[in-house]
Amino acid sequence: MRSWKKPTPEQVDKAVALLVYYEHYRGFFDRLENPEWVEPLWERGFFRQPPHPIREEERVHFPPWPEAKYLARMAKHKPELVARIILEMEDTENALSLKTSWMPLLPCLLTSPHDLWRKRKSGLKSHTSSCQKKLGN
Repeated sequence: MRSWKKPTPEQVDKAVALLVYYEHYRGFFDRLENPEWVEPLWERGFFRQPPHPIREEERVHFPPWPEAKYLARMAKHKPELVARIILEMEDTENALSLKTSWMPLLPCLLTSPHDLWRKRKSGLKSHTSSCQKKLGN
């Protein structure tokens, strides 16, 4: 089993400061494989709010959420922490965020204690209903 090194507060601060551009943000979460970063990033406000849809005139843009893919990869290493994060996530009307944030996290929910699944299932159901209404389904 691989041993992971916990980042120092300075390392986390430095990494977060570099996430100014979306490409850096996406690349950081796409390549980050250390589960010891989950908690320090969560403490700095990450994983709390999936992106909302962006409405421009008659168009709606659904931005992806790279943080969710990282969480999904880390669920096998830190299942209790990831489950707690899922419970505290804000709701979103973003259909793409629903797919990219919830779908990768479903295995974590499904392997979590029954109470966790029951609590979050109602949130997922409201996400789905909201998205279907917004998309006219």
